[in-house]
Amino acid sequence: AMVAQGMSQELEFEASQLDRPVLRGESIEGCGLAEYRRAVDSLPAEMLDDWYAYTKLKKSGVEVQCKALRDKMIDSNAEALEALALGARHTRGHAEVQWEPGLPVDCIGLLEGRSLSNLVVLAAERHLERGEAQRATDVLMDGMQFGCDLMRGPTGISHAIGLALLDIACFDALIEKQLVWSLPKSQIQKLQVALEQLDTHFPQTDLLQEAEHALLIRSIAKASKEGRSLAEVCGPLNSSWEDVCSERATVLAEFEKANDWLGRYESAGLLPWNELRGEWERLDQESRGLKNPFLYTFGGKQIGLESGHRKVLMKLRITRIALDFAIAGQASPLPDPFGGELIVTQTDAGLQIRSLADQEAFLIL
Repeated sequence: AMVAQGMSQELEFEASQLDRPVLRGESIEGCGLAEYRRAVDSLPAEMLDDWYAYTKLKKSGVEVQCKALRDKMIDSNAEALEALALGARHTRGHAEVQWEPGLPVDCIGLLEGRSLSNLVVLAAERHLERGEAQRATDVLMDGMQFGCDLMRGPTGISHAIGLALLDIACFDALIEKQLVWSLPKSQIQKLQVALEQLDTHFPQTDLLQEAEHALLIRSIAKASKEGRSLAEVCGPLNSSWEDVCSERATVLAEFEKANDWLGRYESAGLLPWNELRGEWERLDQESRGLKNPFLYTFGGKQIGLESGHRKVLMKLRITRIALDFAIAGQASPLPDPFGGELIVTQTDAGLQIRSLADQEAFLIL
């Protein structure tokens, strides 16, 4: 039953990994992850140091040196931007699941992904300075696609990294750095379409934990088949394995207890955000007391992941509202991922957008 459930979770996750719309250009059938990997691998080791030096110069107002360093980063990393654009045009861009235990997931790391996303924003800024509005829009859409594709990876870590990178290319670039106000209406309209597509196909978190759970079941089944100690295979994940892996019957009993807990965890996911958060925190405390190794991949990290997921989706929708405002001079609210609708108020200072559940307000100048 345990192996059958793991296989069912694998099939359910794979069925969810559908092609997503290509935001710009002619689509290329297949997976663009290799191009994304080529993009980040082509970046020099000093890229992050250059970025920090650039932000320091920017804050100091040293304009000539700042632009010189920016141009150096862009010109010396043209290959990375070309590979990024090619990857984004593929019909898929997420890491494929390697279900065999022990096989690593090709997950692009946060620092290398962040360096590429920062480069995207720099390139967009320079394109706008040169009057190349379409090229600025194109590179931003490539960066947004990149972040969303990483979110579709089979692990919570990949999803969290993708969230951060999407935020850089979307809200941070268009709203925080105010690039939206330098774009002509024709390009803003293209971004409106792109963001609506990203919103419609926004990767969800509900199957990520099932994928990680299925990988864990694979490891257990493999160890049993090979006659190996389950603690030897899974012990590094959680010290609780030493307590429950002595007998097969004990492992199966722990699996059944975990299934009961997971059922309550999933049911809580239907609650309004504030209630959901409280129930998940309570269940997390309960899981710590159970010391059940099957619950290792859940723990408290799901609360943080879901909160971050909703926050970035909220900021994407705030960006959509701001784009509508830039085009028409008025804006309508969109659903708030934390519940209800985002509250939109036009003030003398600008457009204020608030989320009641998240207790945060954004002023769009």
